[in-house]
Amino acid sequence: KGYGAYIKPDTLVPFQMHYHKEPGEGTGVWDQSEIALIFWPKGEEPQHSVEIEPLGAFDFYIPANSKYTHTTDFTFPMNAEILSFNPHMHLRGDYAKIEAFYPGGQNEILLEVPKYDFNWQIDYVFDEPLALPAGSSIHAVAHYDNSAANRSNPDPTAAVRRGEQTDEEMCFTALSYLLAAAAEGDT
Repeated sequence: KGYGAYIKPDTLVPFQMHYHKEPGEGTGVWDQSEIALIFWPKGEEPQHSVEIEPLGAFDFYIPANSKYTHTTDFTFPMNAEILSFNPHMHLRGDYAKIEAFYPGGQNEILLEVPKYDFNWQIDYVFDEPLALPAGSSIHAVAHYDNSAANRSNPDPTAAVRRGEQTDEEMCFTALSYLLAAAAEGDT
C-alpha cells in the first residue's frame, strides 16, 4: 500500500507469458492468465514511486558444452532504497548472486541463489527496504551451465543465444528500488 510506478501517458506496457509445452500427446494444459492494474484516482499520487532497473544482457552467446558468466553493474546516482530483486534465467541458469558495493569500500552479498531453478522464479523482497547511500553500486552475477552436467539442459551440444523460448536463454535481474527524492515524497 502506498507504492506505485509512474507510467507516462501513451506509454506501451507489454506483458509477457512464457509457455513451454513438453513434447508429446496429452502434455498440453489450459491457462487462464489474468492481470490487474490498479490506477490511483485522478489528483492522487502514491506515497512511494517505484523504479525498476533490468540488470543484465540482451545480447549474449553461450557456446555448446561450456559454462558462461555474465556480470552487470548499476550505480545509484543518489540515496536509494532497494525493495526487491528477481533474477531471471532459463534452463541453463545455474547460479545468481547480487552484491552491494558502498562508497567507503565495503561490500555485502544481498542475494545468493547457489542452485538456480527455472521452475522456481520468485521476487526476493526485503522485509524492510535496504537503504543505500549515493554512489553505491549493485553487482549482479548470472552463471550458466550449458554442459551435460546440467540435468535441465535440453541440448548441451547446442550454442545458446538470448531468446523468448524456454530452450533459449535470458539474462536479467529486475531490481526494484526507490530513489531518495521519491522516498522523501518529492516527485
